[in-house]
Amino acid sequence: MIPYLGCKDSIASEILNCIPAAENFYDLFGGGGSITEAAYKFRENGLFGEWQKWQKFHYNEINKAVCKLVKAIWAGKFDFDYAMAQEPTKERYYAERGDLTAWGAFVSFVWSFGNKNESFVLGRNAKDNYRKYNDALKRIKRTPIMPNIAITNKDYARVRIKPNSVVYCDIPYNIKRNYYKVKFDFLRFYDWAANCRFPVYFSEYSCNDRRFELVWEKVVHLKIKVLPIGGKAIFNTERLFWNGKAVELSGGGGQ
Repeated sequence: MIPYLGCKDSIASEILNCIPAAENFYDLFGGGGSITEAAYKFRENGLFGEWQKWQKFHYNEINKAVCKLVKAIWAGKFDFDYAMAQEPTKERYYAERGDLTAWGAFVSFVWSFGNKNESFVLGRNAKDNYRKYNDALKRIKRTPIMPNIAITNKDYARVRIKPNSVVYCDIPYNIKRNYYKVKFDFLRFYDWAANCRFPVYFSEYSCNDRRFELVWEKVVHLKIKVLPIGGKAIFNTERLFWNGKAVELSGGGGQ
């Protein structure tokens, strides 16, 4: 899917293993779409062979441009031929990254360092830039067409959750540096998640709120920090928390 800050692609299957089966799967902080895509393809083995853990999928993302890009890719309408013909440049990156279009979101994250939409990612060598760009495009192009995904562009708390549903939230992490450039109200989210009558799972490095249970954790490699005398590997622990609610099969499960 889209290379995106905080992408869970490498640990998506482990997260999804912890989330129970239901009719509906909601990804309320959808970002680059890696969790929704993984859930769409996710299968479990049972006594009678493989079965699909969730039947219907809902992707929500508050960033309007990213929402448009994900929708275009999943519908098979993103113009990869146009994208392949473009030469990434620093000038175009800063000029086009703010456009509230699918292309604007594409430039913002595919052409940015660390997919953070802070600075131009590529170097001064045009041939090397073009090679890196094409490698990224090929990865995105492998995204399957998923036309039946419900897609919304709303605040997470305004998405109506149907009965027989599970919810996953990849919230902005509570760390010193705010990569998302938005002020996130953690207390509001914790109160919302704790009061929901349906199961809510969310990722974070840590959560001291006793209303939530830790259900999974894993030490992951984040990056290599460049030092004057060499590199240093940076690690952190990804954790998954749960509000303790069970899937309600009918009635009363929605908001």
